[in-house]
Amino acid sequence: KVKLEGWNEFCVAYWPALVCWLQGQGVSSPDAHDLVQGLLEKLWRNGDFVERLSPEGGKLRSFLLQSLRNWRNEMIQYDARQKRGGLAEHLELVDYLSGPEFEHSFDQLWARSVLCRACESLRSEYLRRGNVAIFDQILPLVDCRDPDRAKAAAETLGITLNSLNVSLTRLRERLARCLREDVA
Repeated sequence: KVKLEGWNEFCVAYWPALVCWLQGQGVSSPDAHDLVQGLLEKLWRNGDFVERLSPEGGKLRSFLLQSLRNWRNEMIQYDARQKRGGLAEHLELVDYLSGPEFEHSFDQLWARSVLCRACESLRSEYLRRGNVAIFDQILPLVDCRDPDRAKAAAETLGITLNSLNVSLTRLRERLARCLREDVA
C-alpha cells in the first residue's frame, strides 16, 4: 500500500497537471476534477502501482498520462453502458459484426440492402404496369445461365423463350438503372 504522507504529496504535486491536461482535451472543469479524483482513488486502492514503476518502464509522467487516458475511456464506456441500461443483460451482436471479416460482411450487407431496395423499386414499376407476375418469374433468372430454368419460366408465363430473353434483358437494364439511382 502507498503510505498516506507520500500519497498526499503525490496528489498535490500531480493533481493540477492532470486536471489541466483533461481541460485541454475539452473536458469541463468539474468533469476533469471528477475524473482525476476517480483515477487517484483507483491508484490508491491498487497501491501496488508504485512497486511496478521503474525507470526502464518509462517516466512517471508517461505512466500517469496513460493511466488518465485509460481511466477516461473506461468512464466514457461506463457512462455509455449506464445509458443502455447499466448492468442489464444485453443480447450480443451476431458474430459477423465482429472480427477481421467485419468490413467484408458490412460491405456484403450494404450491397445486399442496395440490391433489395432496387428490386423493390423495380417490382413497384412492374406492379403499376400490371406485369408483376412476369417480374416474379424472371427476377430469379437475372444471374442465371441455366437454359432449362429459362424454358420452364417461359412455359409458366405462356410466352416464347425469345420473348422471355427480351423481357429478361429489359429487366436487367432497369435493375442496373435502379441500382445506380439508389447508390447516387
